[in-house]
This record gives sequence, C-alpha cells and structure tokens, in this order.
Amino acid sequence: MLLKDYVFWDRGVPSHVCDEIVKYGTGQPSVHGAISNDSKINFNKGIRDSEIGWLKAPWVLDWIKEPALRANREIFKYNLSGLEDIQFTKYTSGQHYDWHIDMDEEIGDISRKLSMIISLTDPSEYTGGELEFQSLRSAPEGDRKIPPLTKSNFKEKGTIMFFPSHIWHRVKPITKGIRYSLVGWWSGPLFT
Repeated sequence: MLLKDYVFWDRGVPSHVCDEIVKYGTGQPSVHGAISNDSKINFNKGIRDSEIGWLKAPWVLDWIKEPALRANREIFKYNLSGLEDIQFTKYTSGQHYDWHIDMDEEIGDISRKLSMIISLTDPSEYTGGELEFQSLRSAPEGDRKIPPLTKSNFKEKGTIMFFPSHIWHRVKPITKGIRYSLVGWWSGPLFT
C-alpha cells in the first residue's frame, strides 16, 4: 500500500519468522546505538538510545530481498547497487530514537537511498515506541510542531516499511515492554 512518501505491507513477514529473527538477533553481540555526523561517532542518549546488532544470516536476507525489490521497482525506481548489513534493534523502557534521516555521508559516489523497517514485536507486548514520519515536503523544525504522518498499524508485528532515506522519522520512547525491529538500507549512485 502506498501512503504518501513511503510504502508498507501489513504483516509482510509471518509472525513465526519474526519470532525466529528475534531469537537469532538476541543471541548476537550488541552495542549501544550511536549517531554519526561529519564522520564522527557520537553516543548521545538524548537523540538515540537503543541496543543494536548486525545480522548477516542469508535466511534473514531472503525475507527482505523480494519486498525491497518490489517496492523499488513499483514505487521508488532508484538506481540501487547494494544492501548494507541488516541492523537488529532493541528498545526497552525509556529508549527512543529522535528525529533523524538515514542518509549518511556519501562514500565516494555512493549514498543511502532506500530505508526499511520491519516491526518484529506484537504491539500488545509494549507501549510507546511509535514510528513517526515527516512528509518529504516538510522537515522537523523548532519544537517539532509539524504534524507527523502516523499510522497505528506500523506497530503490527511483521509490517514491512520502505521509505526514501532522506525522510525525517523517529521512534518515540518506549513506556513499557520491549520493541524489536529490523532495519536495512540500500545504497546506490548519488542522485543527480
């Protein structure tokens, strides 16, 4: 379903597969999520507070490859050349990720173009943690009073979301429970 500046599929990943990804992801090494700007890594819990790990298992990639290709082919039509390692993210009570974009610094002539988020947790298992987006036609300003685009089913377990990496988005603080998600980025030649 296309909804303005992003596309999503409700329950695009079956519940039992989400459970297997969580089981696998929680068994992998993790670190505190950082932010980077101007080639500097910064641990600023006021902006980003979560635990992350990296998943390279081919069976995980198999579940995201076809939906990503379909989203790009039918909606975004970006020239993509590769997928970065997949990030497994865990948010617990009080943790969040404030307004940000996923486009990182360009590496030579390559830049992030397409972002993906998969909700791995049933929404009954946590409160808070809403994923919010700003339209391509607006950016967060001042005290963030621009109304974000929201949809409650972004929290549904197995929902796959794709969006341009230059769209502002955030994960609001978790107030109870644990939220797991899978995040990926596809890169390609610089936009011209």
